Amino acid sequence: MSAVVEHRAAAQRQVVDVAVRVDLACYEDEAFYNRYTLALQEAETRLPEFLQQLAGSVTAAIAATIVIITLVEIDPWMLAFLLFPLIGNFVWGRWRNNLRFSRDI
Repeated sequence: MSAVVEHRAAAQRQVVDVAVRVDLACYEDEAFYNRYTLALQEAETRLPEFLQQLAGSVTAAIAATIVIITLVEIDPWMLAFLLFPLIGNFVWGRWRNNLRFSRDI
């Protein structure tokens, strides 16, 4: 059995174990039943999605570090061509988002 299949089975078992201990009247409550079925559906996909996003973030951080080191080794002034647009994007992006938010209210 693969690790993903084992995780899915364990997650479903946990959700079912909690559901067994819940009072039968709770199943008549539509909000509880909707949360229960949503938990069953998401139990299968949450961990694999998290691991995939974590791997992507680690890869992006490593790639960014390598690019910065390479730029500094070639010419330290080239780092300015990388940093100034990033800083400008954060400053102007925040300003633009504040304008859009105030306009939409």
